[in-house]
Parts: sequence; structure tokens; C-alpha cells
Amino acid sequence: MKTNIIKVALRNTLIYLILLILLSISISYITIQISLFVKYGIDGILFNNYSDIPKYINSIFTYNYTYDLLIIVLIIIIFNLTQKLLNYFRNRITTKFKLKINVNLKQELYKHILNLEYESYNSYDKEEMIQRINEDADVYSKFFNNQFNVILDIIFLCVFIIKESIELNWKISIYIFLTIIIILLFSIWYFKKLNISIENMIIKRKQLLRSTIRNINNYKFIRMFNKQKEEERNYKKLNNNYSDEEVRFIKLVLFYDIILEHLTYLKSPIIYIIGGIAIIKRKNDNGIINGFTYFR
Repeated sequence: MKTNIIKVALRNTLIYLILLILLSISISYITIQISLFVKYGIDGILFNNYSDIPKYINSIFTYNYTYDLLIIVLIIIIFNLTQKLLNYFRNRITTKFKLKINVNLKQELYKHILNLEYESYNSYDKEEMIQRINEDADVYSKFFNNQFNVILDIIFLCVFIIKESIELNWKISIYIFLTIIIILLFSIWYFKKLNISIENMIIKRKQLLRSTIRNINNYKFIRMFNKQKEEERNYKKLNNNYSDEEVRFIKLVLFYDIILEHLTYLKSPIIYIIGGIAIIKRKNDNGIINGFTYFR
């Protein structure tokens, strides 16, 4: 099937894409605002340095320690509740987005089956064909479901974070930027390899099934000419080729999940170390707090 799999998967999903982008922008912006209000609470109120707080926010404070901290806490709670609500809506839209991609791919694959020649169509087990369609559709839809929002969040956090993080701690900014670039490049590489791996599995499964059907239909001919061992060797080779490709596919998926998970978890100790050193040297009293908050 020569159809562009990305175009097929994303057919009639523009409304979901727009909503997910808008929600990711909002969630990323609120994430940055939470970290900034933590900064205002620490540097501005706890250390009595109100000049570090923007004027439009400073105007709501009375320079009363207890009252101003309460205002900061209420604002952060409101931001957190809003963020949770937006995440809830995004999860619902993401589920619909995934299901739409799944439907698009299955429809395209079923259409491809209907266009097969009768002999080719009749040579395959129908349950096997349906299972293969479901597996292929699930692989692509899961990728969009699991990684699309992560990539969007990374992009928009990068946009909002650069100016603020440079002011807080330039070392954390460099680490954040490098991590974003690595994740984006790694995701692009993964999707290309995933597409190739799935195509290879389909080809090798097709060869294995063709060999199976041929041996079943021609078993008398094989016995007559004493070709059992030869066919057994050929079948074993095809079976090993398919199983090896399936193992490579599983390793690829696991490799991507493990690396992405470790990149996510690795951020905390690195930012703690950078922020902790900054605190000890008194170069950035809140570097560790804000740096960690950016990656929530």
C-alpha cells in the first residue's frame, strides 16, 4: 500500500489538532505562570523585595506579609485548578483524536483489501488479515495518543520558558533547551523507524503466509518429488525472518519508551544539582524551585 500513512491517519482531524494545540498553549503558559508566582512569593514577599514583582501584579499587594502571601497562594491554587481542568478536556479530546486516527487507518486498510485481486485475497486467512489491520492501526494511533501532546508541550514550554529561565539560571536554560532538541529529534527518528519496521513486518508476514498456503495446497506435489526438507528449510527461514523483524519492532518501541521516560526522570536530579549549587553560591535563591516547576 503506497498511501502516505500520515495523511491517512490525520484525515478529518483538523478540529482536534487545533483544539489540542490551543490547550497545549494554555497549559504551558499556566505552567510558566505558576513557577513565576512561586518566584514572586519567595523573592518578592519572603525576602521583602517587591521591586522584583511586575507593577501590574504589585498593585494588588498591600505590603502586608500575611495578606500578600495569601493572595499569592490563592492565585497559584486557581492556576492549578485551571490547569487540571484544561488537562481533563485535553485528555477527552486526545481520546477522540486517537479513535479517529484508528478509524481512518482501519478504513484505508479495509479499502486496500477490497482492491486486492481475487486470488491474492482468497489466499490469506481472513482472521489473520483482520488481526493485522487492528495491530497496525493501534500502533499508529497509540503513537499519536501517547507522544503528540508531549511534543506540543515541549514546543510551547520552550517558547514561554526561554526568557524567564535565562533570567533565573542560564545553566538550567541550556539543559532545558538541549533536552527539548533531543526529545524532538528522537521522536522524529522513532516515527520514521517505526514506519519502516511495520512495513517490513507486513512484507515478511505476507511471505510467510504465502509459503504456508503454497505448502498446504501443494503437499502432494512436495511429497511426490521429495521436497519436504527443502520446503521445511525455506519455511523455517521465512518464519525466522518474520520473528526477528517482530522482535526488532518490539525492541524499537521499548527503546523509545525507556529513553523518553529516562529523559523525563533525569531532569529532576540535574535541575536539583544546578539549582542547589546556585542556592549555595547565593546566585539564584529560587533556581531549584522554578527550574523544577517548569518541567511539571
